[in-house]
Order: sequence, then C-alpha cells, then structure tokens
Amino acid sequence: MKKILSLTFAILMIALSVFSFASCKKTAETVRVSVLNGTTGFGMAYLMEDDANGKTENDYEFAVETDASIITAGLINGTIDIAALPTNAAASVYNATEGGVQIMAINTLGVLNIMQSGDGERIDDIKDLEGKTIYCPAQNPQQILNYILKQNNVNATVLTPFKAPVELVTAFMTQKTANESGAQVAIDIDIAVIPQPMATQVLNKKASAGYTLSLDLTEEWNKVSDKDLVQGCVVVNKEFAEKYPHSVKAFLNEYEASIKATNENPTKAGEYIVKYEIANDAALAAQAIPSCNIVYYAGDEMKAMMENFLNALGIKLKEGDFYY
Repeated sequence: MKKILSLTFAILMIALSVFSFASCKKTAETVRVSVLNGTTGFGMAYLMEDDANGKTENDYEFAVETDASIITAGLINGTIDIAALPTNAAASVYNATEGGVQIMAINTLGVLNIMQSGDGERIDDIKDLEGKTIYCPAQNPQQILNYILKQNNVNATVLTPFKAPVELVTAFMTQKTANESGAQVAIDIDIAVIPQPMATQVLNKKASAGYTLSLDLTEEWNKVSDKDLVQGCVVVNKEFAEKYPHSVKAFLNEYEASIKATNENPTKAGEYIVKYEIANDAALAAQAIPSCNIVYYAGDEMKAMMENFLNALGIKLKEGDFYY
C-alpha cells in the first residue's frame, strides 16, 4: 500500500512540475506592439525586420503611430500589449489604468535641442533665453524645458500650439502654419525645441539659411541635475505580462538585441527605419542615430533612473507596482 501511495505521489509531483513548466512557457499567439515614429521607435526597427523574416521567438503585430494619444488609448482599452512611448505618457497611462501597465525598459535618453531660425540674437547660454519666446512640443519636452529654465532662474514664454513635434518642425522650417480654415499663414518662430532626428533634418536643409543648433538640452539638464534625463521607454499591459511571462521575456531579449544592432549598424538601421515607416529618410536616420541616445536599461537600474527623473519633474505615481 505504501509503495502504491509513494508511486502515486511521485506521479502527481511530476504532473505538477510539467504543468508548472508549461505555464511558464505559455506563449501568446500574437504580441501586439505599438511604437511612435521618431527616435522612440528607432530601436524597434531591427526587431521588426527579424519578425518579418521569421527570426523571432514571438509572432509580432507591429503598428507605428504619429500620435502618442493613440498608443495610450490602446494600452488603456487593452488592444495593445507592448508599447514604446515617452516616459511621461507611460506614467500617465499607469495612473489612468490604476496600475494596468508596467515599465519594462528605458529606451531613449535626452534628444532635445534649442534651435534658432537665424533671426535675433545668438543663444549661446541658457541665460540668453531670458525674456524670449520658445516654441516647444507639449508634455515631456515642455516639462523638461520648464525644469531647466526654473533651475536656472530664467523667465521665458513657452508656447505649445502644435499637437506633434513634426508639426512644429514643419512650421519652424517654413515659418508657416495652418489656421482654423486650413489656409497657410505666416508664423514667426525664432527659437524652438526640436528633438532628434528632426534637429539633424533642419540643419541639413536649413544650415545655409542660418538655422542653427544653439543648445543641447541634455547638456543643460546635466548642469542642473545629477539624475539622468530619461525620455523614452517601453511598457507592457500588466494583465498580458502576468498571462504570458515567456512572451514578455522573449520580447525583452529580442528588443535589447535590436537596440544594440541599431547603434552598431546605423546605416542598415536607417534602411529598416524607413522600411517600417518609423521615419522617412534613411540617410538622415543613420546620420542622427549617434545623437539619439538610444539605450536599453532594465531592472533595478531602470527603476532608479526612472524614479529620479519623475521626482525631478514632480510627476506622482499612484500606489501600485509601476516597474516590471
């Protein structure tokens, strides 16, 4: 009888072990990943190419968006599993979903620059912005600029009339914008905050017309803060992460490799970036990659960097676990 019980117990333990292993190996049929066009999405290009060629462990469904609000809405309603987006947007979605998303990795450090159209006094120092009007993308760039200005006791007017950075860049380069009826009207933008790779685009096309890169805001941030400037990250739907841990782990491994390949092979990365509509100029993307601060930080290092950045900007998180 004891032998029968021992045998039964052994079989039961084996069955439980197999079940546990199978649960850990549970893989999603499709992993839905959304990225913003521009620098935040650059590191995903090699992964998208590998997926297209059947070289990934996961089966991915990628979407590239121009508006972060589309991605945040998808994370909130559960139609997106993983997304690359600005750090402030990640915090906002976390609060909006009351912990429904988690940050898995930091993918972009500082990419902002103060640029001038060629008119007015040359900006050589952050103090030179005193009394000036600065056009800036909203949300993350605006918060970063305001922090730098405040730490330097500089009073400037910061305007954010454009919904997306590309709209600001277009207006900056053409000195025109659309009014309510859609007609093009003149706009006077002497000073603007322009992210990479768009800053490189402006210099390539407008340097002869006097357009200049006056200040690197990462350098200005580092002068007033000992914390890293953290602008982009990748997040996961928490329910998806709990249900498919193996898929998430596979993604992180493949994504880290993709970022490494992007930094090591900018020319090829530029081709993939255009192929998957993350940007529209391969040569420009390749040229800008060394200035885009594309990185991969996960785990405790990510947590420390993110907490310091959010604290510096005064961004509060609701109770829960923001970190994967």
